[in-house]
Amino acid sequence: MQNSVTAQQTKTASNLSEALKQDIEKLSGKSKASISKSEALRIARTIWPQIFRVSEPVPMKIGIHKEMIATNLIPTIIIKIALHYFVGQDRYLEALKEGVTRIDINGNYASKVSQREAVGAEISLYRKQQKALTGNACDNREFVGRFKIKQ
Repeated sequence: MQNSVTAQQTKTASNLSEALKQDIEKLSGKSKASISKSEALRIARTIWPQIFRVSEPVPMKIGIHKEMIATNLIPTIIIKIALHYFVGQDRYLEALKEGVTRIDINGNYASKVSQREAVGAEISLYRKQQKALTGNACDNREFVGRFKIKQ
């Protein structure tokens, strides 16, 4: 793993445009609340286009943030904001189906989505839809298919 992260860092660090470096520098000193989610995602997509595919998202390896942080290309806070925003989008949640391949930072096979993870994604989508319809968060206990959810 360390070799692939080092190769990615070397390959990408030399290819960062001056404009992107300036954008990263501007965001580096800001607090989490003042960093735009879409701006953080734009920067992450520029650096790792193979994993941040908005139109056709592919499930990411669990713990991919550790590989991204290890590259030292962008601050940890920007990585966390971008990941949180990206994996919470409907298209990404819809892509999390049991048995689908997860990818690592280089776009290579890492593992497969488990049934538990797929069901969790379906529940998240359901809750988002219910909130959009009613304007309220879902009740603490609900039945989704054959699964009973308790919080």
